[in-house]
Amino acid sequence: MVDLEELRAFLNVVDAGSFLAAADSLGVSRTTLRRRIEGLEARAGVQLIKNTPRGIIVTDAGQVLAKRGRVMVQDVGVLVSSLRKIGGQPEGVLNVVMPVGLPPHLLTPLFAALRAAYPALRVSCRISDDPLQEPLEDVDIAVHFGDEEPPSPWLSYVIMRVRRWLVASTEYLARRGTPKDIEQLRMHELLAWRAPRTDGSIWPLVSGSTFRVEPA
Repeated sequence: MVDLEELRAFLNVVDAGSFLAAADSLGVSRTTLRRRIEGLEARAGVQLIKNTPRGIIVTDAGQVLAKRGRVMVQDVGVLVSSLRKIGGQPEGVLNVVMPVGLPPHLLTPLFAALRAAYPALRVSCRISDDPLQEPLEDVDIAVHFGDEEPPSPWLSYVIMRVRRWLVASTEYLARRGTPKDIEQLRMHELLAWRAPRTDGSIWPLVSGSTFRVEPA
């Protein structure tokens, strides 16, 4: 089994080109550094470094170990870093795509609460006409309207239900008349927001059925 301290000592000697420079870099004595290299060579069963009057020479076995050992040290560093994050505060960039038409007054308190809870987290948000039709490879959260679910492996949750209102100005009602029942709505003017892949002229009723408005 490779000792990481011995491996790091070996890599420092290879990079520095001498025991003296490597010892100064690590803040240890040359004697301590040599012992670590000798311990590594004993574990490997081969000579890794030859010390000559002109400096060190890395053997063929040493070159193989240096190449693969760097990857090993990097992997260990990544592993330790990931372990430190377990149970810790989220950090980095959270990429969010949101639909056009989401009420702005809902976004400000949402982002404020997110910032207060996770100060090390940065949010990058962009607006899309149809989030589910966007390439989602670099997206962490996609907010969309409707019941359609994104393809696997995404998980879908209902975070809110938006109620639609049918309203009219007093000037309009004075000009066109106030409808007495739902049937009288059919020939009224309509300005509707349409969610992606939906028909803005079709309105859901409380009874569960739908009603089509055909603007004049």
